[in-house]
Amino acid sequence: MSENITHIAATEDCFHFVGILDKFSPEFKQVTQNYVRLSRLTSVTRGGDRFSVTLLDQIRAEFRKGNFDEFQQRKLAFALGWICHRAADRCMKPVFGSFDSKTLRSAVGIDYTASDCSIYNDATIYKLYHANNNEGPYPKATFEELMESLPEHEDVDILGVRALSRVLIQNSLLAMQEVAVEDGEFDAWLKQINVKRQRFTLEVERYYGAIFNPNPEKYNKFIVEANFYDGSEPILQMAMKMRTGDKVSSNLLQDAILTKPESSYAHILNTASRYLEVANEFFTGDMGVDELRDRLDIGKMGRDGIPA
Repeated sequence: MSENITHIAATEDCFHFVGILDKFSPEFKQVTQNYVRLSRLTSVTRGGDRFSVTLLDQIRAEFRKGNFDEFQQRKLAFALGWICHRAADRCMKPVFGSFDSKTLRSAVGIDYTASDCSIYNDATIYKLYHANNNEGPYPKATFEELMESLPEHEDVDILGVRALSRVLIQNSLLAMQEVAVEDGEFDAWLKQINVKRQRFTLEVERYYGAIFNPNPEKYNKFIVEANFYDGSEPILQMAMKMRTGDKVSSNLLQDAILTKPESSYAHILNTASRYLEVANEFFTGDMGVDELRDRLDIGKMGRDGIPA
């Protein structure tokens, strides 16, 4: 599953928060303002927990030497995006795990799967943030098999270009893998690559259906009953105001963040904001790496009792 849209939205919202809140350093404000597009990529990148703490430690060391050039700023944007990704995962994985196709079925035989839950979550955020913005990261054509809403779609072999792009990306990723076996053991290396490989194909038609022709039962189960998004919550109201260009004061935003979250998306923004604040304290102070890991909840049990 992806949660692509939700991860990116949460990162953008929390980066907006950093720009308003007085507690954040000028360096964090600079990075979260200038590298939003870069953070979108890192917010959907897996495996960041293995690197984000080390990166923050290295970036702080360079900053103390007087080095905060573009390369260091881009690395910081990556680390902060990963932190937001982690917050979203810790809040949502337990929810996804509660929708098991083996045990949850509707009266009419509709499977309630974890991937369906994530898709309907993404569809909800898309409608709230992107449906009327074809200049943003998710124009409508993103979810169309042949991108027919684009005027140029008849002039391009959409499926052919998509297949070619997939091959190019896979080949570039393959070239980055290190051969960790003895010479002559190519088959063993290839087998290991296959084990590590992830499926690159997303069922775009499922996203299209959830966005433009949602199943009422699934919407009720994944969004309403699961309380994914409640627009009356202060932190979500602040996030929406900032996206529409309304002015928000630091004090009001801080009060909203301190308000106990109820919906899942409010939990994500609350947790990600707390993690970013911890990262800022680490960057500007003398916090040790072990304390940083602890306050980012790395290795701690999630809401589902599984280490996350």
